[in-house]
Amino acid sequence: MGLTYTFVDNFTTIQTVAGATENETVPKLSYNKFGNLPELTNGLNLRRIVNDQIEFSGVTKNNYNLLRQPTTNIETFISDGTNSLLKIRSQFIAPVRLHSKHNDRIEIFVNDDLSGMLEFNITAEARKVVLNGI
Repeated sequence: MGLTYTFVDNFTTIQTVAGATENETVPKLSYNKFGNLPELTNGLNLRRIVNDQIEFSGVTKNNYNLLRQPTTNIETFISDGTNSLLKIRSQFIAPVRLHSKHNDRIEIFVNDDLSGMLEFNITAEARKVVLNGI
């Protein structure tokens, strides 16, 4: 279970690594930007609601906030030198139990204007577990 953040934008993010093989490149990402946008003012707010109570709330304003978690990695990076696609996958450290009968949920609020990006998408991965009598 986890979240995947996909950025598509018209920026070059290929960095040639000095001293590496002649064709070796890595994503060139600024830690203090959100994708290629300036750091967000308000950020993305991720909340876990259990029994109508906020159990967890976190704000993401930049690439560092997304990538600093130990279970987060860059899953896909492609670029044609002008437009780039970056996919960051973040796995939850432990299973997150959400019960529909209690209206449990995960909410993500986008609190800034992201229209400067070509595309931005967040997807959630989940598994349904049915327990007898619960």
